[in-house]
Amino acid sequence: MIISDKMARILRRYRRYATGLLPVVLVVFVWIAREPPISLVGCAVGTSMVIAGAGLRIWAAGHMGTKREELATTGPFAHTRHPLYLGSLIAGLGFCAASGAWWAFVLIVCLFPLFYFPAIISEEKALARRHGERYEEYRREVPVFWWRVGAHLGSRRFSLLQVKEHEEHLAVLQIAALLTLFWLRLAFP
Repeated sequence: MIISDKMARILRRYRRYATGLLPVVLVVFVWIAREPPISLVGCAVGTSMVIAGAGLRIWAAGHMGTKREELATTGPFAHTRHPLYLGSLIAGLGFCAASGAWWAFVLIVCLFPLFYFPAIISEEKALARRHGERYEEYRREVPVFWWRVGAHLGSRRFSLLQVKEHEEHLAVLQIAALLTLFWLRLAFP
């Protein structure tokens, strides 16, 4: 997929808004359209996936350190170079499962690469410039997006302060509110 630098900057800038709106759109759709009806299994599976994705994002944020100064290689960064994005994908798929709307999965499949691949490419270039050979070694050992099994997690400790600094606690509040709405819709058809 070839995207101009200008288009990549635009997509990176609006990634949070566009992908953060998907769960909101799903909740509104489910409440207004009432089709497809939410199922207990779909809501339970979706909730589990959203919690797993949010948990991965929190774990990653707690190991990120200072974005500009440190190369994060511990915790989930020992398994994948982009655990925050992987967590977002898992949570997004969870919201799709909770909604029961087939078209939501199509949206995720289309939107995720459009908004996240330019961000991944840009971040990797910046990390390579900033950290040089250390990053190149890390890049050779750790997959860009998928999970590497059996990785050594490193010695850096998880930091709740880092989670707060990266504002993941705000995402958790949004997720909790949206999941509550899904469950309320299930309880009160």
